Amino acid sequence: MLHEYEAMLFTAPDKIAAAFPEDKRLNELQEIRATFATPEEINDDPNTAPSKRLRRLFGEAYQKPFHGALIAASIGLTAICEECRHFREWLTALESL
Repeated sequence: MLHEYEAMLFTAPDKIAAAFPEDKRLNELQEIRATFATPEEINDDPNTAPSKRLRRLFGEAYQKPFHGALIAASIGLTAICEECRHFREWLTALESL
């Protein structure tokens, strides 16, 4: 993996937003994603790492173990691999062992 796990969640900002239906943050999530060529590039600074961005948007409501797994499952491995080249290459290397 290139960076934080949460970067892969930005494969589908709508799936992140769906995990927090009471918070209307889809536009902000889409803006973050649109700023970068791939989700993996979102980790551009320790202060703006994907987890920090999610915490800033959703506060304590964002619980990494719960929401990370929930959102990743709703996105699906195929979509994540299509968007996240480094993750796909790492996964392919593991599968070839």
